[in-house]
Amino acid sequence: MWGSLSAALLSDEVEQNVKQGQSFAFPLQNRWYRNQWTLLLTAESDSALASKIRNGEENIVGSLIDKELARWTEEVYQRGEKYAIEDSLMQNHGWKIRVQHDYYTHLDTTYMENGEMNHFYTLQRLLPNNDRRFLGMVEK
Repeated sequence: MWGSLSAALLSDEVEQNVKQGQSFAFPLQNRWYRNQWTLLLTAESDSALASKIRNGEENIVGSLIDKELARWTEEVYQRGEKYAIEDSLMQNHGWKIRVQHDYYTHLDTTYMENGEMNHFYTLQRLLPNNDRRFLGMVEK
């Protein structure tokens, strides 16, 4: 199944490894875009490729998941977290979440309902076209 795309992207040595059944998955990082991860899968035939994909499914998918989680972690938290808010939630309410740099406390109130004390908490993130909110409610 070694085609012109595979040959153009990979070396002659890699081609020999594929033809001998030694390799079939080749990660390409930042080849065309920043933070891009491409996985080129190739084999000596369609049936060989299908078999290798089935046998290597956990490794292939695991690599993709790891890359995606790293990308999201960097994208969401690259500018920092609001540790003070995170610590305040734990100290005052007994739970904690990671708070992205551009969220702020919107509402933090305690109220009585049916003789029960409740606590309502919201985080807000203002964006140009919409707002995002996280709502938390604690019954005490």
